[in-house]
Amino acid sequence: MSEAMTGTRSAPIVDLIVAALSGGLVHAGDAKENDPVKILGLPAFRAAGRPPEEAKLITTGTTMIAEAIVQLIEVDHEIVARNELALLRESHEPTGPVVAVHCRCDGTRTDPLAVLTISGPVALVDGKQLIGGLSRREAACPHAGVRKPNTGQDGS
Repeated sequence: MSEAMTGTRSAPIVDLIVAALSGGLVHAGDAKENDPVKILGLPAFRAAGRPPEEAKLITTGTTMIAEAIVQLIEVDHEIVARNELALLRESHEPTGPVVAVHCRCDGTRTDPLAVLTISGPVALVDGKQLIGGLSRREAACPHAGVRKPNTGQDGS
């Protein structure tokens, strides 16, 4: 591995790509097309059975190609291991009590306008879900036709 990639977070990915290029890439196939999984052998990347100088050139070239692939991906993306990503997601999920926000006219309390997670002095909401949900409602009364609770104010 080159000095640029040695000791970086990308080193395991480079090693993974080198192994796949040398041993054959696995293509998942397509179950919908009844196309089975295949191993794509790439003889140009196999150093086994080659003279030592040629094997070294192949190994070096394969590593450089793997590093270039990783560098290309990392221009606009971050490569993160699944277990590390799961921990990051878990640590950023809001915790605390969940509160449903209802309109005053929703007497049945079955159609909340939003669901908030209270996290300390802050209430968190999924903005996309909130805006999308509110945009599908009528401004005058989002619960038109929903029976209001008997408050005794209308003579009933």
